[in-house]
Amino acid sequence: MFDFLSKGKMGLRLDKMVFSQGETITGSISMQLKKPAKARGVFVVLFADQTKTRLTTKGIGRYTARVFEFKLPLDGEKEYGAQPYEYKFELKAPQQGQQVKMEGVAGALVDVATLFTVGQGSPPQWCVEAKLDIAGGFDLGKKTKINIG
Repeated sequence: MFDFLSKGKMGLRLDKMVFSQGETITGSISMQLKKPAKARGVFVVLFADQTKTRLTTKGIGRYTARVFEFKLPLDGEKEYGAQPYEYKFELKAPQQGQQVKMEGVAGALVDVATLFTVGQGSPPQWCVEAKLDIAGGFDLGKKTKINIG
């Protein structure tokens, strides 16, 4: 619909979609820009969002919280040309009971064990996202849902 806004194409391929705790997630990212662009880098992000319920003065409300995030840089800040790019990556799925420091929240620790327990909200929705962080513009990205159990 808004293809004229697109800066290019990004593909995300994973070797499989279902993973055990602690298992290695492997895949690749392909990218081709329509024209050169200055970017902060290419990243792959493993994250989990969880829908939770809370009681407010206006009643029961639902909200989505990012309960896990790990960002892996694959390429640095530079001018990316219009030629095709290919990146391979490996991420490790978290294990139950593992302590993880979430990016962007200074000093905040999340106990990943709570991600796998019932009664803490909905089960977490796990995703792998490939992203070209374009300086001063819309990022180019691709996201895929996965299962970690």
